[in-house]
Amino acid sequence: KPLYEKLEKSDYTFSKSTLYNQYLEFIWNIGVCVNEGLILGAPRSDGTYDLELERNITLREAMNNVLRLKEKTKKNIFMPAMLETDYYHDDTLYPSIHEISEVYTEELNGNDIQSYYNSGNSSSGDQQAFYGALNFGNDNFIPSTLDSDLLDILQNQYRKKSYLQKTNENSSFLTLYSNQSYKLSLNTKIPEKYYNYVSYGWTSLTGKLSSLSKEINDQGNLMPSVIFKTPMLLTEKVIPLIVFAVVNDGTTFQKDFYVRIKPYPEQTTSAEDDKIPGGQCSAYFQKESEEFVISCCLNENTDHMKINYSFDFSVWNQIYDSPINADINIKRPFTIDNSQKHSHIYFKVDLENTSNSNKQTLQTISLTYEPIIESAEQITKRPDQPVLNIIRDSSITNSVKLEWLDSYIKDNVTGYEIQYDDSPLFDQPIEINIDNPATGDNKNEKLFYTLTELQDDETYYIRLRGVNNSGHGNWSNIIRVLINIPDYPVFMDVREPENHATNVSKQPFLIWKTHDSDHDRMDYKVIIGTSPDNLDITLRHFDDTEHEGEEMFDFSTEYYKALHPDTTYYWQVWINEKGFYKGSYTKSPIWSFTTVNTRPDIIITDAIPIDPIEPDQLVRFKLKVKNQGAEPTEYHCLSAYYIKNGKQSPFKYVKGCLYDLITSNETKEIEVSIRFYDGIIEHDNVVYDNVLTSVESKIRFIISSNVLEDSQNNTFDYVVKYENAGSPEIEYFNLREYNDMYPDHKSDYFVRKGGY
Repeated sequence: KPLYEKLEKSDYTFSKSTLYNQYLEFIWNIGVCVNEGLILGAPRSDGTYDLELERNITLREAMNNVLRLKEKTKKNIFMPAMLETDYYHDDTLYPSIHEISEVYTEELNGNDIQSYYNSGNSSSGDQQAFYGALNFGNDNFIPSTLDSDLLDILQNQYRKKSYLQKTNENSSFLTLYSNQSYKLSLNTKIPEKYYNYVSYGWTSLTGKLSSLSKEINDQGNLMPSVIFKTPMLLTEKVIPLIVFAVVNDGTTFQKDFYVRIKPYPEQTTSAEDDKIPGGQCSAYFQKESEEFVISCCLNENTDHMKINYSFDFSVWNQIYDSPINADINIKRPFTIDNSQKHSHIYFKVDLENTSNSNKQTLQTISLTYEPIIESAEQITKRPDQPVLNIIRDSSITNSVKLEWLDSYIKDNVTGYEIQYDDSPLFDQPIEINIDNPATGDNKNEKLFYTLTELQDDETYYIRLRGVNNSGHGNWSNIIRVLINIPDYPVFMDVREPENHATNVSKQPFLIWKTHDSDHDRMDYKVIIGTSPDNLDITLRHFDDTEHEGEEMFDFSTEYYKALHPDTTYYWQVWINEKGFYKGSYTKSPIWSFTTVNTRPDIIITDAIPIDPIEPDQLVRFKLKVKNQGAEPTEYHCLSAYYIKNGKQSPFKYVKGCLYDLITSNETKEIEVSIRFYDGIIEHDNVVYDNVLTSVESKIRFIISSNVLEDSQNNTFDYVVKYENAGSPEIEYFNLREYNDMYPDHKSDYFVRKGGY
């Protein structure tokens, strides 16, 4: 009840060590107070699990919630159980939870679950509230195929999102025998190429499901399969078997199959076989005698009983195996070894009618109790020898965190004595006495203690031992730890250019100087920008093996272009001490400098055509280019536009670049080619109107510049004066027929003169 109330109020976190036991306790004690509910679980990064309880929910909604939780956490999720109270309740038994619906998806199969919880003892289907399906060992799997399609797929509409629809067939029936394993397969019309677009989930209100798989049938279509172990039944019963299809866009579809389960023939040989043992049992802990008392009310068909107990629902031990008188109440006390080391226990009661070999396993009893622990005065055993560990064998702070395991029983140790010294002989140790920091009742609990105010550059040897009223235990193993607190580097008052310097080269040397008393390996990152609040350009990254440790940055060799003229830049250097990164870096102040106000200035002084300007022809031009700026410039390419009727259109074909260096006041000639076409061309959403016109038009040449400020005088317009000589006249006409079957063969094509 307390666990259920926590789930009602909010999400509840279970650790891995307690998740299984607490969940089973919740399942078996919740009784009839749940109408309908779903528990969803998702793993956290710290190893715990989120559980959510949802009320009044359908199986289809459950699958949608699975997808939602998976998208939220980006991890695999499991659906421990669907709790139902409206199906197949046998009123002759007990009014508790009826049957557990095992629901799981491809991401989590039975083998994973069984391995995770280390459970090798699964009981019958309606008694085992386990997460998903378990292995069935060497069960003989009998293949059986449902001959109806689960889902149809509209192949002509199948794109990134899937469109599925149910078939119009009525629900299918399949007859199976009790307590047998079957491989159930579903033929679909989904082609193999959509293998990863659709996933499947199965659920049954009783029995067990395992080994979910997707196969390809003989027609090349998907065939999802599952192993279904039917429950043990002595009378015929029809149960639903539900299959989900989950499409990659989150859409889910469901189809219900009704499976008729019959008793196995050997189970119905006579009326005597109908005499099934049964009853109800309860348990409590008697603190005065330290005994567990189990009381049972059994029916007249029971003449033999076995009782097993477990502390973890995994390893079971038998405490009772005996014939009993029929139709009586039984009350038995039991003393159980090691019960003082636990606070929770499970009892499993197996009943038998030996006259017909009918057996029945009752509901597992879950009991929480307060263990009896010996007082300190009763302790006679000295503490066990602890095993001491540390997180690291060196520390960059003046503290060390110790870690060890508590003794076999918590109250066996009342405190711990810790010694540390700079000598492994412990000639002059510093001694610290602490109370037992254990907070739980479990044996071998992990304990921690932090030593502080240790000296830098010192190696310490540490040991500890347990203490109780019987004396001291043996010393633990000795650990050694080095205290190595890093001395952070500092920037010296040396840099180039000087802060706020002017007339600095556009390809400067950036120089800085640092000092580190530890002589650690240094790595530098250099950043720059035109605002002190936005140093958005990284000139050098950390881990640049070519320049690691260099306290200089050369723009001419390490950066692909020069800085802009007459511009103020701000720069900063970061330091990474190799092996001592603690989430932040040592950073220099933000320094600044202003570049020199010199630049090249490229202009086009003339354009002379080399070829005649004619329609649908390539025309070459000779352009004269001059650098009237104070600095040389290098690589430049040209573009060209055709201007007519007040509209400008780029030339689709233009070729011409200046590859050589142009010094100050030097003029050079470059050849540029353009092409006119006989029609307007559209390519990549760009319209090229390069059709030569007889009206006055212009060719505009533009030379690009890598200097942003040099954009005012980089164009030159050449005026085109072209006169149209008239339309062409047909002097000769030859029409021939080309045969489609034999393209290389041609013959005369005759037409009669006149007419149409």
